[in-house]
Amino acid sequence: MTTATLDTARMSKEALLNEIAMAGGQIKGTAILCPFHDDHSPSAGVYEKDGVWRFKCNAASCGFCGDIYDVRAKMLGKPVEEILKAAHPSQQPAKQVKVFTWQELLNTLPGKFEAGYEYRNPTTGNLDLYVIRFRDKDGKKGFRQITVAGQDRYYQQAPPKPWPIYNRAEIVKAQTVVVVEGEKCVEALRPFGIVATTNPCGAGKAEHCDWSLLKGKEVILWPDNDEGGKKHIQQVGQILESLNCRISEIEPTDLDLREKEDAADFVQQAIAAYETEQERYAVVYEALSRARTKGASNDVADLIEDTISGKRRSLEWPWSRLTKLTNALLPGTVSLVCGDPGSTKSFLLIEALTFWFLAGLKVACYELEEDRTYHLNRALAQIANNGNLFDADWIKENPNEARAAAKQHSKLLDGLGRCIWAAPDKQTTLEELAEWVRARAKDGCRIIVIDPITAAEPENKPWISDSKFMMAAKNAVRDYGASLILATHPKKGRKGAIGLDELSGGAAYQRFSQTIVWVERHDKKTEKKIRTDLGTLKTSINRTIHLSKTRNGKGHGLALGFNFDGDTLRFAEQGIIIEDKKNESD
Repeated sequence: MTTATLDTARMSKEALLNEIAMAGGQIKGTAILCPFHDDHSPSAGVYEKDGVWRFKCNAASCGFCGDIYDVRAKMLGKPVEEILKAAHPSQQPAKQVKVFTWQELLNTLPGKFEAGYEYRNPTTGNLDLYVIRFRDKDGKKGFRQITVAGQDRYYQQAPPKPWPIYNRAEIVKAQTVVVVEGEKCVEALRPFGIVATTNPCGAGKAEHCDWSLLKGKEVILWPDNDEGGKKHIQQVGQILESLNCRISEIEPTDLDLREKEDAADFVQQAIAAYETEQERYAVVYEALSRARTKGASNDVADLIEDTISGKRRSLEWPWSRLTKLTNALLPGTVSLVCGDPGSTKSFLLIEALTFWFLAGLKVACYELEEDRTYHLNRALAQIANNGNLFDADWIKENPNEARAAAKQHSKLLDGLGRCIWAAPDKQTTLEELAEWVRARAKDGCRIIVIDPITAAEPENKPWISDSKFMMAAKNAVRDYGASLILATHPKKGRKGAIGLDELSGGAAYQRFSQTIVWVERHDKKTEKKIRTDLGTLKTSINRTIHLSKTRNGKGHGLALGFNFDGDTLRFAEQGIIIEDKKNESD
């Protein structure tokens, strides 16, 4: 960037780190996994020059360098000038902001004033922000952010970003600080001598605040007991990790808090349950002692324990070598299954879906081409080992056999049918699909399939919509421990081409996927040297599945020989194709 206005966003390291995280970068202490290329090891970092914080990737294949606005422009695929224009609305015609007296301000509230919270500067004592909590006629709470304009003069808006955090005067003096959600929770802990803080404007706004006063301190995170609260406190934790804080976190369910209850509720319950001040203190401090240490090493330790206990395990495909070489179905992963039209990848996926369903797993599949009955007909043919059940002419000539098969497997088809969504008559947007993925993951689906993602409604700037979809989908499966499988195609005009650069859609698909397998169809059976459990032999195959990317497995670059049986419409795995010394030794 050659010209830019020096502003608080460009001068804030935290704001830059937040922007990098939003773009998909992973911050690991002082090193960063670059979001703009397939970064396997941290190759990037941030640095300060002339008061401005910049992000630089040292990978030769990337080399990105720029400030917060350059990062945002790269992420959104927009010119930097457009980003700057949006970031500096003051350069546009100024909007008239109404000034109120205090009484006028109270009169504008759509409810009864309940409490007010002062955000004072610990150095100057100035009131940077005042937050009003009120209750409307229906009993619903609301908030207003107020900025002081002068003596008994107030703006009904928050101050410029980054916003201050609450209770800064006490934070400056404290070694340990509890981060909660909402000023009410901060005030509930204050009588117990506990220094707490929060950000204004509620959950999801942590990135807009200056948390630098917590640098190097011991911090206990106390989330509200709901999905939004836990996600919010996770975002706070990521910011504080970059400030070298010693972080621990309270699990609300350990305190027997119910859905949506928070620290203030816990304090009220302690006051109601115990008569003496000593008992109440003991209960509140015992709650803090339950906080579990967080941090990079603890995250790894948790992963290891989850793996040992079986909580984190890679689920099986119906084919053992594909399972072993990819480890594709670990919780929180995204896999792509690519192939030309007619490569029978949809048959592969419906066979796998039936296998998982029969194994007792909760699964979901969104079919964007053809209706549910069409795909269940395929499943019936595979289940009955009779490909003729997918042949209309055969069914007409053999009605009794077809009816008997449908009746015999009706219970299985009913169950599998409840796992299939279909939209054959309209194009679904990527935004709708992302919402569907999150809903299925939240509902407990362990494996989620979309076939094919390329049938989603095209948008004007697909590289942006693709990135947004992949980020949203990856966050959803990571939050709930699901696995997402996307069927896709090669780029238009690239039939027969195989490789990561040949995938249809934006670069986000290959960047955010842990596993990519490519189904290649052979029109005629081809003889290949195959390594099997019985040794090496030559055999004929009519499908090759290329393991183009296996981030969690050791099969990257290998190829598996398969046979697709037209009589049963099922796949049979033959073994690893041996074409060089590398494959033979793997």
